[in-house]
Amino acid sequence: MGANGMVTVCSDLGVIFKIVVGCNGSEAKKVAHAVLEESGKLTTGSLDELAASLEFGCEDCRIVYGDMIHGLYRYNGETFFELPENVRTRYVDTFHNPRFNLRTKYGWLGHMWQVDIEDMTVKEWK
Repeated sequence: MGANGMVTVCSDLGVIFKIVVGCNGSEAKKVAHAVLEESGKLTTGSLDELAASLEFGCEDCRIVYGDMIHGLYRYNGETFFELPENVRTRYVDTFHNPRFNLRTKYGWLGHMWQVDIEDMTVKEWK
């Protein structure tokens, strides 16, 4: 078991999703490879369900961030199109950075993996 974890999903357009958790972050590698398998039909909802099925985080700590097209974020089974004021600026300033964890002021976390759905690759950030 690890603490924090994040899987970033990118395309030629840049970052399109981030799955961020506060528990079971060590499952990020497994989730990244599963995301690659599902890359044709990704939404904040489908990523939340996939992460839950692989025990990546829990309902209380897992947030799936997306772009405006896919819903800005999903938390506790609900998709939102407006960010809470306390994370809005951080989202605008850092969402495009595949290594930045939006849940923390400085973006740090333990387990970071990136999925590129155009190149069909998965890599770990250390």
